[in-house]
Order: sequence, then C-alpha cells, then structure tokens
Amino acid sequence: MKHIPELSTLTRQTFFVTVRHGKKYLKQGKKGTLSQDAWYWRFLEFGTRKMRAQPFLRPALEAKRREAVQAMKDRLSDRIELETKALNRK
Repeated sequence: MKHIPELSTLTRQTFFVTVRHGKKYLKQGKKGTLSQDAWYWRFLEFGTRKMRAQPFLRPALEAKRREAVQAMKDRLSDRIELETKALNRK
C-alpha cells in the first residue's frame, strides 16, 4: 500500500494498493518462502492458456466486503468526531 499525497486532501486520503511485482523484487530471490515477490499472482487469479484460473483475490474481497465497508465507516466516524472536538476547542 502506498500513500498518494498529490491526490490526497485534508478531507480525503488516497492510497494505491497492489501486489508487488517486477525485476526489483525478482532480484531479491527466495528466502525460505515461495518468493518475496508474488509476480505469479496474476496467473493464479486469471489463469493462462495452459492453466485454469484459481481466483483468490476476488473471492476474498466478496467474502469480507461488508466487514471492510463497516470498518471504513467506523474509522471515518471516529475521525469526524475527533476533528469536530478539535475544532470546537479552538
């Protein structure tokens, strides 16, 4: 996840979320796991000519969509309350 300050404002914060991939990470090599770079995720998620798709990102999102939205609402509500109190003190 990477914060994008040029697209963010005082009232809106923007982040870019992705799966790491590329030469930068391939050079790191294996360190006891499959790899530090999950460059192969797209083959699993979308499949190839020779391999059926085995989606994991979309099903995970769908399974937790309500919880994710609720967590964002809760966090936003807490921040609004905090900022409102701070403004009232001034």
